[in-house]
Parts: sequence; structure tokens; C-alpha cells
Amino acid sequence: MTKSYHHGELREALIAAGAAALEETGNTDISLRETARRAGVSPTATYRHFASKEALLAAIAGRGFCDLEQRFTKAQGDLTGFGHAYISFARDRPAMFRLMFGGAYSISTLSEDERKVGHDAYSTLIKAVAQSLDLPVDDPKVLHHAVNTWSLVHGYAMLLLDDRLPDAAQSDGFLAKMLKRN
Repeated sequence: MTKSYHHGELREALIAAGAAALEETGNTDISLRETARRAGVSPTATYRHFASKEALLAAIAGRGFCDLEQRFTKAQGDLTGFGHAYISFARDRPAMFRLMFGGAYSISTLSEDERKVGHDAYSTLIKAVAQSLDLPVDDPKVLHHAVNTWSLVHGYAMLLLDDRLPDAAQSDGFLAKMLKRN
């Protein structure tokens, strides 16, 4: 039986518990009841911070975008580094990756802070593309190249996670060659 008690950082505890469940099970079928149990609070306590399962999933995805943006920042504006950061994130955290880019939650469910984190990750990509093309970030060619690069890397990540690539296409060197041609 779950012990009900006051929890000073309930929202964060629920997000952490939900993220742990996501990583352990590998799917987004996380119940608010199970999340509350993992956090050590009553099931009704979750509704103080999350109106629905979708809202909890959006908050968990927001944490994933934080991690991804940090990895992009470490790539320091290099497009090949961006590609490797994206792929390593997908490999390291496949359930989180699928949650972030799947249809388990609506973007409108994200809080203002969570939207900002996703925007920051995207901005890091835009800046890297602009730098690689030696163009200002608002040049239309930058957006075209950024979406093209993101689509290429995202598709590659999904094929990799779904084990649809031949062994010869699964190396970091292969990805680097693809990005150089992009």
C-alpha cells in the first residue's frame, strides 16, 4: 500500500518517477497511479500538478529536450557533432527519444518552460547550420538546410532504433559521410 504524505517537490518527483518508468518499460504507457506509487504519494496527488497522463508525458519529454539541448551545446556548432549527439541520444535513451518525437502528447500540453527548452534545442541546430553555411540565422537557406539535416538524422535514428539498417550503415563514420553530403 502506498503511504500518503506531504512531498515538498512533488512535481519533480512525479516527473522523475515517470521518466524512470519510461526508461524501465520502454514505452509511454505510464499510468498516473503507477507514477504516484513510484513517487510514494497517493494517486490523487498527481492531479495537483498534472491534469492528465498526457501532461505528465509532456513534462517528461521536456526533461529529454533538456538533455538533448545540452548534448547539442557540447557539439559546439558543428553539424557532424550535432548528428552524432542526436544519434547518441537516441541510442542511449530510446524510450525517451520515442516519447519526445512520437505522438504521446500534444505540443500544446507543454508548459512555457518546456516549450523554451525545445526551442533552445532547435535554436542550437539553426545556429550550427548558419555557422556551417557562413550565413545569418534568418537566411531562408539556413532553415532549408536545418530541416533537411534534422530530417536526415532523425530518419537515420529511427531506422537505427528499429534495427532496419545494415551493419555497414551503423557506424559513426557512415553518419559523418552522410552529413558531409547533406
